[in-house]
Amino acid sequence: MENKRVGDTVKVTVFRGSKRLDVSVQLEARPGTRFLLGWRLETGGWRVISSLQPPASNLQSDMHVLITGCSTGIGRAAVEAFARAGHQVSATARNLAAIEDLRSGNVQVLRLDVTDRESMRAAVEAARRCAPLDVLVNNAGYGQAGPLTELSQEEWLEQFQTNVFGLMELTGLVTNGPGGMIERRGGRIIMITSVVALVATPFSGAYCATKFALRAISDSLRLELAPFGI
Repeated sequence: MENKRVGDTVKVTVFRGSKRLDVSVQLEARPGTRFLLGWRLETGGWRVISSLQPPASNLQSDMHVLITGCSTGIGRAAVEAFARAGHQVSATARNLAAIEDLRSGNVQVLRLDVTDRESMRAAVEAARRCAPLDVLVNNAGYGQAGPLTELSQEEWLEQFQTNVFGLMELTGLVTNGPGGMIERRGGRIIMITSVVALVATPFSGAYCATKFALRAISDSLRLELAPFGI
């Protein structure tokens, strides 16, 4: 893909289970930017077009925002910013006591652990009882430090479970099913990543790997969900 330009067509083979589909992909972008804004698939009698134009929805006001990792840092600041703007916020953290002070007229606090599937499911259900979810801010995460060759398999798994696998489990809960963003044809998913998704640093390679993964996931997810206004 290095020498490809907007408008060029590249050949792609897509596998779904045992089924194989050979397609051509036309690269599209908004003039004046360097970002891929959409793709076009054409093969046989199939023609699928995905556009990344901003979804036509009411996301500019009265949003209900679910934010993970709100006990400190970016998560806490995001809760305060959305609340000040007048939006309904569901602030979450593993330790409920750490975010009780965020509770207010338009902020509810919920326990959510991205390594615990039932905890995530319960939090999403509780948030939806308040109002449908318009925005998901995937902020929860931590950094595993240490020489890569000395990290145990358990340490690797815990790092990816928190920063990648749990995040995608939660994203699936918010987008799929009754009342999900796909059914409602609208929503916004915000991934909090890091500069190490672009430039890896020594002695934090496991953390960097999760952020590289998150960057790739975000690029793919953007294209997959665009047809649903997300």
